Amino acid sequence: MSAKKIATPTSKKQSPKSPAKSPSPAPEYREQAGGLDTTRWVLSFILLFISLVLLLAVISYYFTWSADQIFLRARALGESTRGFAVENAGGKMGAVIGQLLVGRMFGAFAVCVPIFLIALSLRIIRYRPIWFEKAMRVTLLAMILGSLTLGFAFGIRWNVFGTGLGGEMGIFVAEWLKEYIGKWGLALMLILGWVLWAVYVNRRTISVVNSLGAQVAGKTWQLFQFPFRRRERNEEEQDRQEEQDEQGEESVEGDEEQSNDAPEIDECPFKDEPTEEEQPSGLYISGDDDDDWRDVKPAGDEEVGIDDDVVPLGYVPPTEQQPQRRQSSGAPKGGFEIVDDGESGMVGLPTDTPGIEKLGSAAAAATVTIGGFTITGDDDDDSVVEVSEIDKNITLGAGGIVESGLDSVTVVRTELVDAEADEDSLTKLYDPTRELSRYQRPPIQILENRVSDVEFSQEEIVENKKIIQKTLENFGIGINRIKATIGPTVTLYEIEPAQGVKINRIKSLEDNIALDLKALSIRYVGLIPGKGTIGIEIPNRTRETVSFYSVVKSLKFQDSKYELPIVLGKTIQNETFVIDLAKMPHLLVAGATGQGKSVGLNVIISSLLYKKHPAELKFVMVDPKKVELSLYSKLERHFLAKMESEEDAILTDTQKVVNTLNSLCKEMEARYELLRRAQVRKISEYNDKFLQRRLPPDRHNPNGLLSHRYLPYIVVVVDEFADMIMTAGKEVEAPITRLAQLARAVGIHLIIATQRPDVKVITGLIKANFPARIAFRVTSMVDSRTIIDQPGANQLIGQGDMLMLINGELTRLQCAFLDTPEIERITDFISRQKGYPTAYQLPDYVPEGGAASMGGSEPMGEINYDPMFREIANFVVQHQQGSTSYIQRRFTIGYTRAARIMDQLESAGIVGPVDGGKPREVLVYDMNEVARILESLGL
Repeated sequence: MSAKKIATPTSKKQSPKSPAKSPSPAPEYREQAGGLDTTRWVLSFILLFISLVLLLAVISYYFTWSADQIFLRARALGESTRGFAVENAGGKMGAVIGQLLVGRMFGAFAVCVPIFLIALSLRIIRYRPIWFEKAMRVTLLAMILGSLTLGFAFGIRWNVFGTGLGGEMGIFVAEWLKEYIGKWGLALMLILGWVLWAVYVNRRTISVVNSLGAQVAGKTWQLFQFPFRRRERNEEEQDRQEEQDEQGEESVEGDEEQSNDAPEIDECPFKDEPTEEEQPSGLYISGDDDDDWRDVKPAGDEEVGIDDDVVPLGYVPPTEQQPQRRQSSGAPKGGFEIVDDGESGMVGLPTDTPGIEKLGSAAAAATVTIGGFTITGDDDDDSVVEVSEIDKNITLGAGGIVESGLDSVTVVRTELVDAEADEDSLTKLYDPTRELSRYQRPPIQILENRVSDVEFSQEEIVENKKIIQKTLENFGIGINRIKATIGPTVTLYEIEPAQGVKINRIKSLEDNIALDLKALSIRYVGLIPGKGTIGIEIPNRTRETVSFYSVVKSLKFQDSKYELPIVLGKTIQNETFVIDLAKMPHLLVAGATGQGKSVGLNVIISSLLYKKHPAELKFVMVDPKKVELSLYSKLERHFLAKMESEEDAILTDTQKVVNTLNSLCKEMEARYELLRRAQVRKISEYNDKFLQRRLPPDRHNPNGLLSHRYLPYIVVVVDEFADMIMTAGKEVEAPITRLAQLARAVGIHLIIATQRPDVKVITGLIKANFPARIAFRVTSMVDSRTIIDQPGANQLIGQGDMLMLINGELTRLQCAFLDTPEIERITDFISRQKGYPTAYQLPDYVPEGGAASMGGSEPMGEINYDPMFREIANFVVQHQQGSTSYIQRRFTIGYTRAARIMDQLESAGIVGPVDGGKPREVLVYDMNEVARILESLGL
């Protein structure tokens, strides 16, 4: 929505009450904007008419150029053209224009010229849906590249359009380039140009080009390897045939010796001797020693009992000389996993089986025939492939395990990766979102589209201008003109004072103007840089509601490339206001009760939820009122972070808040250590290095907390900061000040809100570290100065009307409105999706001299032993290994919990103290002794 601006000259008539001399009277108020708009519309309409005439002439020339050649040649020779008939729909003028644009210049792509002019005319009319700049570039580039391509490909062949398909200019330039860079050089240049043009039009072309390139490279590599593969396959076939012959001889001898002991098998489907072509070499059925043998039930056949350790299929018993299985070039890289459902046997399969098609990630969307079985992909799950039986001779690739039923076989891929695939994976970028690869961001359709039916009255704007002009004239202040910019909440009136008028005189009349306008309050903006005007903001009689839906769907927010984009609302110019929290880097929000502060916090949080993946962002939420942020508790396994010892992710107890803030300080220090070892200065550089796999995990690092990992941003949201200052004082202020001073570079950002902007709450130290501040309406000028260092917040009108101070610049905004049902729909949509096993774990913090419990309710010196303490104590004594990282890996727990348990083991006398990077010494060697220790501890 564009801003509505009205510029008008105002009367300079001096009031008789004023003794000062005023400028000469001006004519009555006239609307110049309407005249300018009319002129603009007329010119654009004329240009549109000319464009349509050109379009008609060019398109008609495509079909009538041959019939009009006599007229055009006569005109070129200077002969009289009277009496000549032309078939061009544009008449003789159309034929001449068509010859100029099509024949002489751009050939078949000359139609781009009138299209360009049509877009230009629509832009002048202010037809917004057209992206003018991009459309112009796309059209011009297509015209130039198309003319060169046709001129190079066809030249003057066929003499189309009198010169050629590419036009005279296109053919000339193509021939000139061909002389300098050659035929192949020009061809490659044109291909490059079209590819870049397609990428500029749609960035998805990059993936198409990459896919085509990969296919071409793959086919070329296959053709190159074909002779070698064929020779290798022949050699393997010969070796296999020789081994089968030897095994067949041994099988005959073994059958004669064991004929009396062999089990009877009635109507065995495999009793006929298979031919050499059908021989499933190496195909056998095996089972574990501890499990009962199961029966194989091929489709359409009776049961086959199996009693021996290994029963041959096709009378081929396994021998020690059985060929060793290896991965063939045609086998899938991912491997397969055997799944036993209790009804089918476990079938081991050979690796170098002929007839296997390449089965990669595309198998889920394709149908592949593998040794008589058809594998049909599943669109929903690319890890399971169902195989329908066609033939009884089953042959599959290496690493495969089959879950066989009566009618189908299910092949399940495993995580096994061969050396070639592992090498390829190292060249790919690390994907932090892989664990939740199917996560979907909330759609904007779940938000309410509150379409405002407020219509701004032109008469109201004109009336206000006259009142402002009259009020200033009553005090002897002359003005040249007033321009109005209508916003959703207030209208900005820009006053251009007459020569010799002091600006501070207008400021002193602020209350007088508000009295004459009968307004609730007005705000004097002062000098507007770059315009030479003075601004006065006056509330609208009817306010427009800015919905969160309208700002989220805006292109400015959707296309934003910020690290932590936040959309707050709309400015006076009706522009969506988007900022980057990562650059602020912390935000202080203050305002009186009921003025929109809580709604503003919800808008900030929801903005981040709409733009970030759970792997990229975590929240630490502090809600002393216990009701404002409780709606986000559903997102614990997606977006929330907490200490491992805490039960609730939304913090409400002051002591727990203090511990969590100190835990964040420990997290900050750990992250700085990672940045130091990675030799980078900020989190974005560190994560870029990690994504490029230039920071391998420290496998031998004894401190698991300091292993390289992807670092998500952490946003700390604190509501009612004043309440915590009252109850905890310096205990809260100290860690917050430390985080505000140091945590920016490691991706930890603070958002603090308070309804008491008092100097005892917002101290100078806090203000110095919070350069970005939001002020909703406050009750006094003192509070306004406390927040934004100047008056103005006391003159706001409430209900989301706010001032944003960032980089020393003050901007008035109308905060977007986000209702509770909308927040519930957002959180419900996210919480229904797959999340992480737990919330993001922060390092535990235990106050000095306090108990292990984070609540601090236990007596001093009493140890709250971990529920896994007994199990881990027995494990450490049994294996005589006391390492925090070893316990962490063995029991799959976080580092902080493992370290706390290790400290408890030390206090119990089971392990010794820390000895540098070496594992701790285990002081107990007897399991009976550790049992006595646990009994004495009450465990």
